[in-house]
Amino acid sequence: MCRRDRRIRLPYAELIERTADGLPYARPEAVLLFKAKAVREKDAFDLEAVLPRLSDSRRDLLARWLRTVHPGHEWLRRIAA
Repeated sequence: MCRRDRRIRLPYAELIERTADGLPYARPEAVLLFKAKAVREKDAFDLEAVLPRLSDSRRDLLARWLRTVHPGHEWLRRIAA
């Protein structure tokens, strides 16, 4: 459950993914949502690095989350591009 808006929820099993070697990591779109609150240069770099690797459905999910938590966020234009 997102602290910024309780309507944003994912089961833990969907939030945490695993590499081929079994190492856990958080879904990139969830991490980007967290970073969007106060964007630093390295957060913008992360967006640019991750965005091309996100499926359309994950990009849409990130955009929906951003519109919910941070309406008008500067990243929305980039995600839609």
